Amino acid sequence: MKSLYLLRPVLNSREICAYYEAQGIACLDPASLHVNIMTSTRPVDWSLIGLNPDSMILSNQGDRKYLSTHNGTIFCLGFGGEALIQRWLEGIRLGCSWEHRGYHPHIAISKDPLIQQVVPFGGPIVLGAERRSEIGDGEQIKYTAGEDFLAGGYGFSGLAPDGFKRSIAKAIW
Repeated sequence: MKSLYLLRPVLNSREICAYYEAQGIACLDPASLHVNIMTSTRPVDWSLIGLNPDSMILSNQGDRKYLSTHNGTIFCLGFGGEALIQRWLEGIRLGCSWEHRGYHPHIAISKDPLIQQVVPFGGPIVLGAERRSEIGDGEQIKYTAGEDFLAGGYGFSGLAPDGFKRSIAKAIW
């Protein structure tokens, strides 16, 4: 039983950053771009939560918007992603904890608030195979840019299996 940090790295992060930098927006380190799927401080049995080795391509379905984290100091590209939400729900069903208001797939992009004036990146987002680590491992520390999600819009709150109010992320797109 271990804590769990589960993510997918963004494989076309350089393309995404180049899009924003061409419009004068400084991007976070492209190597750090990722989608967080699960951060469970409650120890879970990793053998129950296998890793998906397949890549995933998210096309733009007109559902992209900007969200802020870390008290408005980091700006994220939020998007729909039914497979990501289902994966998160699977972790919740298997006993993972979640200390945020709902699950909303997103990628931390920039610290520049002017990003909100730019049309969101419209190309495909290519995600790599799932990666996991214990919370506090060096690998986890490398991927913390978008972990603390504070603003919402892609799910709704409900009662999670453990009785705490959390998002059960029924997709609305």
